[in-house]
Amino acid sequence: MKYLGAKISDDLNDRILATGRPKSDVVREALAAYFSIESAPITKEDLIALIDERIKLNAGKTNIKPGVKSTLNTDKTGVKLELNTDKIDMEHKLNDSKTDVKPVLEVIKAYHDQDKEPLIAEVADKVGIESRPLGVMLKKHGIEAKSTRRDGQAGRYFTFDLKEKIEELLG
Repeated sequence: MKYLGAKISDDLNDRILATGRPKSDVVREALAAYFSIESAPITKEDLIALIDERIKLNAGKTNIKPGVKSTLNTDKTGVKLELNTDKIDMEHKLNDSKTDVKPVLEVIKAYHDQDKEPLIAEVADKVGIESRPLGVMLKKHGIEAKSTRRDGQAGRYFTFDLKEKIEELLG
């Protein structure tokens, strides 16, 4: 299955939204009708293949920051972190089930040790990986940022309820 992105008018967008159905479903059905094709339901395997294709496509565009050093407040714990002194091959990392997430977990743990729930963007910045690939990588290990609001700032946070799982993974 291939991905198609297209700009549409506000009128078309409003009509699609009015159906209450996912835009992709409406567009697929419209194209199938236009070309007089009987459309088969999308299978789970097709969706997984499409997602994998999109991740692979975007992984090559990920900006990596070599030599990133932590700027965490070290007054309380004295923790100093240095991560990603070498460039990370994101395609390898995203597709490797044995990905070493230890440095990422250590950054999250350092925030937690300072009684702070970090935003996924903060952690991504510390380790030099964009937020989305970082989330994909951590999800494989059962660690997911939660959409919430802290101190008036909405975002995806690594909440304290992940402490036990992180410590278990750090072993």
